[in-house]
Amino acid sequence: MVEAPWNIHRLDLGTLPIADISEPGLLRQIPIQFACSVTDREHSLRSAGDHTEALLNVKNVIHIIVSEFPSPRRARTFGLCTNDILDTIIFVTALRLDLASHGFVVDAQVLPLSEGMINNAKDALPAVCKELRLIHIHEEDMEAWKRLLPAFAERCRTWKHGQNCEYLAKRKVPLSLESAEDPLCSCGRGKDVTPEFRKEEAWGPAIPYVTRIAIGFLYGVPYAEKIGCCVPGEVKTKQPEPEPEPERRCQKCGGIGKPKLLVCSGCKGAGYCSADCQKEDWKVHKKTCRK
Repeated sequence: MVEAPWNIHRLDLGTLPIADISEPGLLRQIPIQFACSVTDREHSLRSAGDHTEALLNVKNVIHIIVSEFPSPRRARTFGLCTNDILDTIIFVTALRLDLASHGFVVDAQVLPLSEGMINNAKDALPAVCKELRLIHIHEEDMEAWKRLLPAFAERCRTWKHGQNCEYLAKRKVPLSLESAEDPLCSCGRGKDVTPEFRKEEAWGPAIPYVTRIAIGFLYGVPYAEKIGCCVPGEVKTKQPEPEPEPERRCQKCGGIGKPKLLVCSGCKGAGYCSADCQKEDWKVHKKTCRK
């Protein structure tokens, strides 16, 4: 059975508008988007400080990346570390609006630090590491990221796989789940590098080795788990109270019952405070009683 990421849809990053990160109203949607991606069960684990579930930890890291890039500190390079070893560097170039899902997507380049890659890109690493935002994650979380990176690359690629593609040669995707090994094929390296990336002088030496990816929130499946009860600022709509029925009064004089109204035996609708009022009103009421 082939594993397929159903909720990682195809994106044409070049056509997606760049989010205006100076607009507070727009950025206030980020925590709401994140809350919608977390199931109620995962929210309970997160509130309890339980970090044993890899998928939830991946969602937390995605939230960090999406939130810190437009923040005042403007973190642009993120390093995923496991066992205090830097494994993967993510360069964020833009936060874009995913119009199809009414959400956000991070336009980024990724540099997996395999042993061979470190030797090739050693001239680029010193300048990059100066502004690196390190994120320490568990080994299981890193395996999940290595599964996700090929999907994040495939969803936005504009290049074609070559005949010498490592995916074809090894007949598996990702290529590896091991620490300090590259999960991606080499077909996308140095291709589709955005102008925003190229204008960063410190990133220039890394251009031949990076692959473009599109990182977005990973939403839960509503038919499998409950979602949405923990959205911040959620306003539960209150059903309006039914209006009380008006107090019934005598159809003839408008008085109250003595002690209760007498109901017409014909239509069961008209009410009278006394037999006298009912008798006096009969000339009028008989025209509509049976109707």
